[in-house]
Amino acid sequence: MDDLKNQLASLRLDDEPPRSRRGAWMVIALPVFMIAAGTIFWWGQRVFAATKVETTTPRVERSESAPSGAPLLTTSGYVVARRKAVVSAKIQGRLAELRVEEGARVREDEVIARLESQDYDAQVQRAQAQVQQAEAQIASGRAAIRRAQADLA
Repeated sequence: MDDLKNQLASLRLDDEPPRSRRGAWMVIALPVFMIAAGTIFWWGQRVFAATKVETTTPRVERSESAPSGAPLLTTSGYVVARRKAVVSAKIQGRLAELRVEEGARVREDEVIARLESQDYDAQVQRAQAQVQQAEAQIASGRAAIRRAQADLA
């Protein structure tokens, strides 16, 4: 009977459950993750923040004692275009000549570049030859019609 009681006692569950290490890892991992995320966010704001540019409006004053030809205004800073234009060619080709540099001021209808025209000229000559051939075929067809009308008469 003692043996049976010992066996039954060995089957008894303890009142206190064993501790899980998962909770301890969560308690440590959560603050570490929060600190890392905050650091990355703070660093990202500093690195990717736009550069602030200070703008000023100049004021020009003429003085009577300035000699002729002396500069009226001297300043330094950045000039930013208000609008940009995209330039492209209607046909493909190699650039033969470039008459402007980046940032240069141009006027409407001003030639800024020339493309090599060898390929384009060859295409034009082929097209003109095809037009002449078609005109010759038309003339030949009209002559055949006249012969047929003469034979019919």
